[in-house]
Amino acid sequence: MWRSAGVKLVKDSKSATRERLSWVRTVAMCRPAAMRRRCSTARAAADVAPRVEYELTALGRSLAEAVDHLVLWVRTHQSAIVDNRASFDSSNRR
Repeated sequence: MWRSAGVKLVKDSKSATRERLSWVRTVAMCRPAAMRRRCSTARAAADVAPRVEYELTALGRSLAEAVDHLVLWVRTHQSAIVDNRASFDSSNRR
């Protein structure tokens, strides 16, 4: 994750991007109260980061139920979706 660049420590760009995307997704879920974040300040050692746990709120669980139905629909119709995509792609080639 971190690498030495002379005296300074510089974060690898891939790692920083991955962490930023993870943060954006977390904020996107926490902001509308679909997810709750808990941060423990107890540490085993000074170099160990605090433990962070996430859990769905009642609102988030209700969203999960709706997403489960969508996933079931996609799984049920997956072969038709693939066939329709292939048909569309073959008829729209230039």
